[in-house]
Amino acid sequence: MNSNNISCLVVGDGIKGMQNQSIALARAIGLKPLLIEVKPFWLTRLFPTLLAGRFSIPLSNNDKNLFSCKSKILLTCGSRMAGISIGLKRYFDKKNINIFRIHIQNPKISSKNFDILVVPEHDNINGENIILSKGSLHQIKKENLIDFHKKIKSKTMKNLKKHIVILIGGNTKNQKVSQNSSILLSSEIKRIQDLFKCEIVICTSRRTPEFLLKDIKKAKIPKCTIVEPNNQNENLYPGIMFNSKFVLVTSDSINMISEAMGSGKPVFGFDLFKQRGRKLSFIKNLIAEGRFNYSKDIKNSDIKLLRIEAYENEADRIGKLIKMKLKKQK
Repeated sequence: MNSNNISCLVVGDGIKGMQNQSIALARAIGLKPLLIEVKPFWLTRLFPTLLAGRFSIPLSNNDKNLFSCKSKILLTCGSRMAGISIGLKRYFDKKNINIFRIHIQNPKISSKNFDILVVPEHDNINGENIILSKGSLHQIKKENLIDFHKKIKSKTMKNLKKHIVILIGGNTKNQKVSQNSSILLSSEIKRIQDLFKCEIVICTSRRTPEFLLKDIKKAKIPKCTIVEPNNQNENLYPGIMFNSKFVLVTSDSINMISEAMGSGKPVFGFDLFKQRGRKLSFIKNLIAEGRFNYSKDIKNSDIKLLRIEAYENEADRIGKLIKMKLKKQK
């Protein structure tokens, strides 16, 4: 691996939502990200401050590539990756090499273990080196939707205008979609189509249960296309949001809601299950700002638009703050 030209090392464990946040922030800072995927060693993951980088305990299944990287800036995301960041710091300290470490999301350990910690504001964590974010970080902006749109290969999808985009998540670690919720969502989509009489594009995720897809198909919704994720079209939906009327997103994912908000389109939500904790706080804040509402509030086709003035992309905003901190380090 030739790492001489690497500007920023991004270490992830294969979870796309996490890795994409790191890549978005790296690019917002103006750095060239190099992604290395690893599987953290279980002791490093469970005891990051105590064992990571100590007692000859491996950090991951890919330590050779991690240790050979010459980047002076490291980006990680998610509590599972905290031990990797700490272990790499200890490894390079022994070689008198200073690396600047940025970690995204609550690591569930002291913020003092990192140079900069980027944490969602709904986590209620504060500190001198902590930057608060509104939701998750991503690369979707109103002004670059057209770039995503140009990458769409399907002529049918490319020519859509004034359509409705529906982003569907699904099961989470702690909550599962019920058959009843699946039927309610199918009915809601049909109700919306009856109101607007326009094309509807449904983008599902890898978390979407099969029975939910079957229920949507059983509802026989007119002018409805379902786009399922695979290697070819998993990043299709940002381009599909271009020229759309509005976006409806299930509320089970802060990432999906944040990306939908980045489109500059009116965004409405649907609960596949009752939200609580951090997700509920995040949604309540958006509603209070007038930037989000639930689909049940769509009463007729003369839709009252939400506040959709251009908000600065969170990755860009935080990137500017980190740039200033990096300049002070020089």
